[in-house]
Amino acid sequence: MMIARKRRQIEARRRGLVMVLAAVLMPVVVGAMALALDCGVMYLQRRQAQTAADAAALAGAYALYNGSNQSVAQSAAIAVGAQNGFTIPSSNVTPTSTTVAVQVTATPPRFFSALWGKGSLTISASAKAATGVNAGSKPYSNYAILVLDPTSSGALTLSNNTEITDSNQVNTPTGTGIQVNSNSSTAVIATNSAHTDVPVSIVGGYTTKNSAYFGGTVTTGAPVVADPLASLPVPSIPAATSTPATSYSGNASYTMQPGLYTQSVTISNPATVTMQPGLYYFQSGASLTIESGGGLIGSGVTLYMDGGGTINFTNLSSTTLSAPTSGTYQGVVYFQDRNSTTTPTFGNNATINLTGTFYAPAAAISFQNNMDYAQYGSQMIVKDLSLANYIDVNIPWSASTVAAKANYAYPVSLIQ
Repeated sequence: MMIARKRRQIEARRRGLVMVLAAVLMPVVVGAMALALDCGVMYLQRRQAQTAADAAALAGAYALYNGSNQSVAQSAAIAVGAQNGFTIPSSNVTPTSTTVAVQVTATPPRFFSALWGKGSLTISASAKAATGVNAGSKPYSNYAILVLDPTSSGALTLSNNTEITDSNQVNTPTGTGIQVNSNSSTAVIATNSAHTDVPVSIVGGYTTKNSAYFGGTVTTGAPVVADPLASLPVPSIPAATSTPATSYSGNASYTMQPGLYTQSVTISNPATVTMQPGLYYFQSGASLTIESGGGLIGSGVTLYMDGGGTINFTNLSSTTLSAPTSGTYQGVVYFQDRNSTTTPTFGNNATINLTGTFYAPAAAISFQNNMDYAQYGSQMIVKDLSLANYIDVNIPWSASTVAAKANYAYPVSLIQ
């Protein structure tokens, strides 16, 4: 009996101790729960404040981008902050000529944590947006071939076992492959086993005959694509090249320097000419012809043809040229006067390897006679294009080699 009584006494004392401990710890437990709940509310409000700061900074930067002064940009930021539920004092909006920095602060009330703490809680968020954020270079267009003629039947004509390929197979993203702007119901004509392996977008329609086909997707009724290089400035006329030759021939190697050329230049028999990097400005109808086994090579080169001049690749000649990789004419290997209808010559088994954009927006281009897989540029922009007689044309579009906006900048962007 005595043992049982003692056990009951011990158990009673233990129960009393637990109750005492529970009473002592209850404020701590309640306080921790209150702090956790308040922290969750503060986290949500912090996110809302950051959203308001981002939106306010962007609004201010857009005001700068649209030509407003710094005061207007500051007001725009404050107004957008108010729309998001936050009052932003002018002292918390700092505009410059190109950026707007915003700081958002708020003092949310205490809820459960007021049981064991006093004073205000403070949250803050900041953002900064800029106009003209540098994003490197951006291609003017993703199309490998653009045929700009707005109305002609056969603006793109393929016949007699000809083929257009893109060895880089840029045929998945929107806006790649071939674009034909003609609204004619027969804007594209393919006959006699001619074919392509890239997507074709046509404003008008197309026709195929005698086993001709399109290996890529064909879209008719497509929107017109404006000339992507229409705003590219015409080069300034450079200083005249000192004592330029007009003819390079014989079994020898020569060097050409960039500059102004006022007379036509011919390379033949089997001379090899190396162009030094730079702009070659052919003026007053002057042309460049590579013929009869002549060879032309160069890197970092832009050829500009003014006043009716053009380029001619004929008679077993060999040409390898690549465009500049920076500057205004980044990615432009050939630029023909926008009003010049003079037709460049491609034919007679010439070997052609051009890296860059071939731009002759008023010219009708015709490829003839057994020129297998020649690379006529990384991109071609012309008025009309015709391929005949076993021509295989490769236009391997690449963002790193076509005409691009150097130092392209996003109009407005958050920078922190």
